[in-house]
Amino acid sequence: MKILVQNYINGESSEAGYFHETFNNIGLQCQMWSDNMSAYDKLDSYSPDVLVCHYMWMSHDIFKYFSNRSNMSLILNVTGATQNEVEIIEDIITKNNVQAPFFYTNLSKNMNKVKPKKIKLHSIMNGADIFFGFAQQPSVEYDIDLGIVSDYTIGSRFSDAKEGIKSWHTLTTSPDLESADVKSDLRMMSLLFQNYKKLIVSTESGRVGQSFFDAVLYGKDVEFRGKYETQQENAQKDIELFLGKDKEKWRKRLSSNHTCLNRAKQLLSKLKHEEAEKAVDKLIKGIAL
Repeated sequence: MKILVQNYINGESSEAGYFHETFNNIGLQCQMWSDNMSAYDKLDSYSPDVLVCHYMWMSHDIFKYFSNRSNMSLILNVTGATQNEVEIIEDIITKNNVQAPFFYTNLSKNMNKVKPKKIKLHSIMNGADIFFGFAQQPSVEYDIDLGIVSDYTIGSRFSDAKEGIKSWHTLTTSPDLESADVKSDLRMMSLLFQNYKKLIVSTESGRVGQSFFDAVLYGKDVEFRGKYETQQENAQKDIELFLGKDKEKWRKRLSSNHTCLNRAKQLLSKLKHEEAEKAVDKLIKGIAL
């Protein structure tokens, strides 16, 4: 199986990168579409069996290229799409006879509100990116009481967490968030987590995403809070479902079940590639986290 992964890495997710790394590590032919080649030139030159793409990066040319090609499958990540957008995409796929066996979302079943009418939707959440840990360690080392990882301006929030501590930082991967003390991409951010005695991860959407899983893997004491109190119940349900109630066991459970390798295995399972699934299992067992 030849897989082409469109480079849709952003401040919230390195999914495209860790799919690419995992697939190549288990011997699949996989290429990252990071250049500026046109859809027709890229797809003609690589001729993949599967294209993994985020819906926001889709173009008319990609749909047109996949039209009536029964030997090529289009796998779309529809995270962030509205119900109307998903239905429009479904109509385009149907009218052009595109092979799209399923959609997937990085939202949990608990958080997802989108329901395609014709195409199966799976939940494949973000996982902790273990490949960050193989990168060079940052030269900046320090010891700070609290780090608040956020994608919005926190203002006066978290006053209870700041009470009685000597130092704290706000951290973000959002380039437009001027109020943050530390701005970084996901990879460097994960390597800085070790410098904080405690981390609070908070998202405007209330979604438990990759930053939280990376914090559990690379940080020390970690807590999740939604921007609004109304978001906390659903977020807590997800965290307890995935990692349990005992924070002392979070890292162990994450290492076994919620890294990027587990997410890559989920995608391969949906693609019905059993041999590749077994190869990922072998890779998981061979890596000590």
